[in-house]
Amino acid sequence: MENFSLVEFLKDLEELVSIESGTSDTEGVIKIGNVIKEKFSAISNTITARNAEMATTKAPCLEIFNKDDKAFDVLLLCHMDTVFPHGTLEKVPFKIENGKIYGAGAHDMKASIVMAYHVFKMLHSNNELDKISICLAVNAEEEIGSRNAKAWIESLAKKSKYVICCEPARENGAMIMERKGLGRLKIEIHGKAVHAGVNPWDGVSAINILAHWILELNKLNNYEIGTSLNMGLISGGIGVNTVADYACGQLDLRVEDMKEYDKIMAKVEELKEWTAKEKGKADVSGGITRPVMKATEKSMEFTKIVSEAAAKYNFTPEWIKTGGGSDANFTAALGVPTLDGFGPAGAGAHSEHEYVVMDTIIPHTNLTYDTIIAIGKKIHG
Repeated sequence: MENFSLVEFLKDLEELVSIESGTSDTEGVIKIGNVIKEKFSAISNTITARNAEMATTKAPCLEIFNKDDKAFDVLLLCHMDTVFPHGTLEKVPFKIENGKIYGAGAHDMKASIVMAYHVFKMLHSNNELDKISICLAVNAEEEIGSRNAKAWIESLAKKSKYVICCEPARENGAMIMERKGLGRLKIEIHGKAVHAGVNPWDGVSAINILAHWILELNKLNNYEIGTSLNMGLISGGIGVNTVADYACGQLDLRVEDMKEYDKIMAKVEELKEWTAKEKGKADVSGGITRPVMKATEKSMEFTKIVSEAAAKYNFTPEWIKTGGGSDANFTAALGVPTLDGFGPAGAGAHSEHEYVVMDTIIPHTNLTYDTIIAIGKKIHG
């Protein structure tokens, strides 16, 4: 690819990985955001790189665009936060070994941010940047579900014709067309505390009630149709000799069809009624955090654009569905043609051994660049 330097790419990636930016590390996320803004602003005076105006309790998100902010031909999605607590960098520094790039957040998804930066640089160098309107949204809180950023992402998507999510491709290079819908429920059970030895019959064990909930909800698992429920956290009780008057469970749920979510919530209502009959009380909060990302006629047409762009490199994208969520769930749910997994491939996300496959950097940068060019030609001729 013209004007692309792998050496410069790796240098830029090392710079970003060396800034710790776990979602709760507000200072680190702000620092990396400032570095990103400086890099994009230096490409051209036609590029605006600014903090997003949105309600957030931590670091600001970024929006970077080359024309005005009224409408975009293509919206790119990235995030600059990681799952790693401050101090992880000492254990997991940036390093390149056997064709793999290691470092906390290198794979998920700082390599993708660097890719987007180099795509912008090449579009500018090749006099293509003025032919298409692009916005890059860099989320500061994706790893906690984009609770505050959701409305901002949706507002950008509503004025965009196509969305490219730069989450990393799978290790084999596969890219993402569909994602499950994700939900979280916090289930709080209130019972009645009594002495476990003196008068246990007078008590109402919140732990026993929660155990019943767990077993009943577990019956709704149906992996064949993509429905999964996992009670990943439980707590309750004050002592082994006391009937517990409080217990709490936190449920992760994933569905490929929103009818399955409705089925789960109907079961929740049934269990709340059962709990009342057992003289307890159940408070349930939460719900769907990311809607289902389904393949549509528009997204299928979008894959054709990508495949044509990839053909010149003898690269045939493989499109898959996955149980993990991303900000692409939000844009796809609005009906905007959305595809995901454009970032360099790798594996081990959310673990200290995550890595980027170095040989995929150039192909995926090529593909993203040429897909943007193709979108521009389709829209503007």
